[in-house]
Amino acid sequence: MKLIPALIASLLLAAAPPALGHEGHVHETHEVSAEGAPAISDFRIEKDPAGGWTVTVAVENFTFMPDDAQELPPGHVGHAHLFINGTEFGMFYEPVFHIDELPFGPHDLKLVLSSFEHEDYAIVGRPIEARLTLTVE
Repeated sequence: MKLIPALIASLLLAAAPPALGHEGHVHETHEVSAEGAPAISDFRIEKDPAGGWTVTVAVENFTFMPDDAQELPPGHVGHAHLFINGTEFGMFYEPVFHIDELPFGPHDLKLVLSSFEHEDYAIVGRPIEARLTLTVE
């Protein structure tokens, strides 16, 4: 009999909207409708001849803005969170940015669009994100 309440609680938690956690805090989602939602149309990483990597992100219906911006344009604004192998690597406020060298081997990169309030833009609970795999040789 004690298993039934535990089972119900587990099912309720599994059905709850996702919240993304990293380094001591949680990112709630900022729900938007699919129509007019922010979108990542291109996400790529290229070796920088001077060292490290250049990450380029093309977005639609989204404006990159620093957290300390005094005036916000209309629409969806914010920054991007880059995760490498499941760990948050950093927040970026421009569509093109540089990251340092990565160790040899495969790396899973995920980029998530986040609102000015640090909530991940989402459609029906799914964060607006792009993924790619990079193998450093």
